[in-house]
Amino acid sequence: MTLAPAEPIGRLAWDPWGRCVVGAALDGSLWSVARDGDVEALGPGAAPVTALDWAPDGSDLAVGSLDGHLRIGPPGDPPRLTMRFRGSVGTLAWSPDATALAIGAGSDVVVIDADGGLIDEFCFLPGAVQSLCWAPGPGNLAAGCVGGIHWLDVGGEGPAEPVVIDQRAGAVTTLRLDPRRRFLAVGDLRGAVEVIDLWGGVTSIIDDLPDRVRRLVWSPDSDRLAVAVDDMVVVWPRDHEGLGPDAEVAITHDDLVSDADLHPGGKWLASAGLDGCVAVTDLDTGNRQRTVNTAEPVRSVAWSPDGELLAFGSTSRGIILVGL
Repeated sequence: MTLAPAEPIGRLAWDPWGRCVVGAALDGSLWSVARDGDVEALGPGAAPVTALDWAPDGSDLAVGSLDGHLRIGPPGDPPRLTMRFRGSVGTLAWSPDATALAIGAGSDVVVIDADGGLIDEFCFLPGAVQSLCWAPGPGNLAAGCVGGIHWLDVGGEGPAEPVVIDQRAGAVTTLRLDPRRRFLAVGDLRGAVEVIDLWGGVTSIIDDLPDRVRRLVWSPDSDRLAVAVDDMVVVWPRDHEGLGPDAEVAITHDDLVSDADLHPGGKWLASAGLDGCVAVTDLDTGNRQRTVNTAEPVRSVAWSPDGELLAFGSTSRGIILVGL
């Protein structure tokens, strides 16, 4: 099934129940494709979409834009909540219980409840906030930006400032907590990955990657971490202390890898690149299970929650759904 918006699809997000996948085109417009192939245009956008995040209960989709706008509501309906921030909305993170939404806007982190009421606000962090992650750390919300991770105590009684700052040499580009909520993976601009054991404080480091870390994905059993960097995706095993010393699998493309996603069953990894290739790799053997060549850059890829469908966004054909 394909659709063709005026601009390429840059971001994808499946709803938690796998009923539809929403894609954001580079012109800010939103599109929805249902499992049965029905296509719905969700409306034009005034600015490029920079962040998408579904509420864990599937009730609302939060959409952040380059111009600082935030829209919240069921896709296809008028937004039930609209807000404007002084900086671009670079990252969004719903709390696991769907009662709070954290917004990284410029150098600020704002946390609101489901009705838009202010819960907490942390202003003027050093540089733009690139990633947010709810995690059981020194605070309860980790914010990745220039200089490291800023742990924020959301809803605390003390002053609205970071509780702990984990400093590092390179600006943090992405954060990802494993499904067991024990290991926090941190990727940065200089091509390093750190895995922090939030239960015991042990950290493992990989610091010889060739470029900025673009994507981190944990396997469902938390035993593997996939890292998208430069023209490849590298997969490391995890042991009780963090990452193992050697990578298990390295998947390469002929151009920059734009996105990667692990199958909910943990066996296959889907990767997409600017070379126009979408590859599905068997992690147990390292062999490609399937390859789709689109002859044009692919910017996003996402498995449905049940693992039956793979969605990817191409330059001219929009959102494409394929079965494994």
